Amino acid sequence: VLKEILEIAPEIKIMGSPWSPPAWMKDNKDTRGGSLLEEYYPVYASYLVKYVQTMAENGITIDAITVQNEPLHPGNNPSLLMLAEDQADFIKNHLGPAFEKNNIATKIIIYD
Repeated sequence: VLKEILEIAPEIKIMGSPWSPPAWMKDNKDTRGGSLLEEYYPVYASYLVKYVQTMAENGITIDAITVQNEPLHPGNNPSLLMLAEDQADFIKNHLGPAFEKNNIATKIIIYD
């Protein structure tokens, strides 16, 4: 569907916004709520790198990505509680460096 949209409007910007990392990365082991365990920050950063790279390999440029959609609303299924301090740490020490290492120019939108 995204490829069809880009054929119609190639100037459109695509933003990725995840709802939850896999349950095994979270402190509550559930798709609803919970927080990302710090030990999995590098793994989650790798997931996001792989997502951007795979989309690019399929002809879809991800202009921007959020770390977590609605980070203070952990009641959805799926969802994740991610406080500002946690996002700052994750981006500064994991996602930002992973994007830089992999030459990814995708913007990182914080606290959406």
